[in-house]
Amino acid sequence: MKIRIMGTQEECEQARRYYSQFLNSDIVSHCSISRLYPNRNSVNQYRIYIDISSNFDFMNTSSANSAKAYNAAAKALLNASAKAYDSAAKAVLNVKEGVL
Repeated sequence: MKIRIMGTQEECEQARRYYSQFLNSDIVSHCSISRLYPNRNSVNQYRIYIDISSNFDFMNTSSANSAKAYNAAAKALLNASAKAYDSAAKAVLNVKEGVL
């Protein structure tokens, strides 16, 4: 799964911190996180790229189990993306409200 995350520098750093927990995880077979790139024609928008693969060996399981395993892995990774976004959004709101 290849994911591009765009947002403020703090939002991108929050996503980087979240996805870095998968770097040495048994859940995924591969996870890489790019450096922070500034967006063109923008003063405060940045992006990072996440490349992540599930750790399921589809060749050693039946087709039904492979589909279930793939769906579970995809759902877990999508939930992780949503949690990272929610966490970054809350951090931005806290900064705007002067909480942090």
